[in-house]
Amino acid sequence: MIADTPEAEGGLRADARRNRARVLDVALETFATEGMAVTLGEIARRAGVGAGTVYRHFPSKERLFEEVLARRTRELVTLGRVLAEDGADQGVRFFAFFDEVVAQAAVNRALCDGFHAISGRETKLSAELFAEYLSVLGGLLTAAQASGDVRDDVDTMDVHALIWGAAQIEATRKDTGGGRHLTRVIAEGLRADATKPAAVERERNETLAGVRDETRGGGSVAGAAGSEVAGGLAGDVAGGRAGEVVREAGSEVAGRAATCAQCGKVIEASRTGRPARFCGPACRQKAHRAARR
Repeated sequence: MIADTPEAEGGLRADARRNRARVLDVALETFATEGMAVTLGEIARRAGVGAGTVYRHFPSKERLFEEVLARRTRELVTLGRVLAEDGADQGVRFFAFFDEVVAQAAVNRALCDGFHAISGRETKLSAELFAEYLSVLGGLLTAAQASGDVRDDVDTMDVHALIWGAAQIEATRKDTGGGRHLTRVIAEGLRADATKPAAVERERNETLAGVRDETRGGGSVAGAAGSEVAGGLAGDVAGGRAGEVVREAGSEVAGRAATCAQCGKVIEASRTGRPARFCGPACRQKAHRAARR
């Protein structure tokens, strides 16, 4: 990657340095709004230089894109380091950086594409610079977790993935204004007090387990009734009472399934589907809690 440093421009004439700087400035703006779709020829036209001038400094569009991406990432790394030394509390520092990276990536397609490693293209952020960015992000995250401002079940790459996702949302909803709101929703989910208590999680899991059991028809009452009926079915069929046995079996199963397995309350029979095992969610949860003991 060509570095955007005085050393990289060493030996260039003053006019060549000006041309290179002009091309970079135009590329920064063009890639930000149009991404990789723009051609080097178009960048040269907007910069007011010949295509050959652009190619002398940047042999390919990918190299120019890398240079633009590197400059923007360095700016974010610098911002993160400044925030890390700021006097604000750790949570404020972390969420300020999170919000700024999302905002920059949302309006800068080059940065957003680069952070996604640009699938299918050779161009991507250098490993060294990406590691610097992750180090700054990770430092702010670790400090905010230690202070109790950010939940402790996420790591640096989790947060990076959320940043990229939030930037994509903002980029697609920028005309409606809904993107910023959704970024705040995502950020709020990272706060330590957003973590659900274990009891709430357990109750949710029990409720879902009960619903799944009922949906799949794995009821113990209906199963027991079916076993009793099946016990004498072979002999009755041999005696020519097959039709009568089937009707009696249906009545017996329906009769037994018409009461709640937990409280015994009569349940109104359903004309379709399998019979319900419980009269409501409360009994369903009680039954599953008892089964777990």
